[in-house]
Amino acid sequence: MDQVKPGCEPFEAEGSGPHARTGVVLVHGYTGSPDSTRPWAQYLNDRGYTVNAVRLPGHGTSWQDANTRTYADLQAAVDDAVAGMRARTDRVFLMAQSFGSTLSLRVAADHPQEVAGLVLVNPWVRADGLAGWQRHLVPFQRFLPYVVKSVPGVASDIADPAGAEMGYERAPLVGAASLPKGWAQLRPILHHVVAPILLYRSVVDHVVAPCNAELIRATVRSPIQEVELHRSYHVATLDYDAQSIFAGSADFMQGQAGPQG
Repeated sequence: MDQVKPGCEPFEAEGSGPHARTGVVLVHGYTGSPDSTRPWAQYLNDRGYTVNAVRLPGHGTSWQDANTRTYADLQAAVDDAVAGMRARTDRVFLMAQSFGSTLSLRVAADHPQEVAGLVLVNPWVRADGLAGWQRHLVPFQRFLPYVVKSVPGVASDIADPAGAEMGYERAPLVGAASLPKGWAQLRPILHHVVAPILLYRSVVDHVVAPCNAELIRATVRSPIQEVELHRSYHVATLDYDAQSIFAGSADFMQGQAGPQG
């Protein structure tokens, strides 16, 4: 495994006060790192919540490292993080950026009574859900890794010129070739998701298309509150609307009874 870059480490912290027994697992996007979820996690921890901003395997290191990891590795990391959080808190919320939404929704579908709620920011949950030029590669994704190992990445789609994401400059095609398996496994069970959802969607997103949110709305059995973001692009947790997302997610948790014990 390659060395984790400074600033890309996972962030885990115990809560305090009345919210200490509420746990939050935060999941970054594909080719991203906890750099995009740590400010969110820190905000919630400052308000007493127990948090774990997970670092997905092969992320925060190098795109070559990501090419050695599969969808199953990523899902296992999130499954383990949620199981660990369940062991030490009374209820667990999942909060995710982009492809992290696929991993989080899978947990909520597999264990519907163990997830108190989800906050999804610009979710990517379908193979044909890209908005940029990369969508033209989808028909060839099974064969491309035999020809080329990476293509230009999609990191730092941020409206704020002062914002930056510590994501990969190259997208790892070998690792990405396994992602459709995750979507194929999720779609038939997506209707098992019953946990309330707060969904943030940027009106201008150069990475994922609106069809991702449409699939979630049409398939889950959850009550969904959708909030449009008019000032931020894809990595909204590092953009102009970040503080609004953080505060909204805290309000959302306080409004949910959630599964206990």
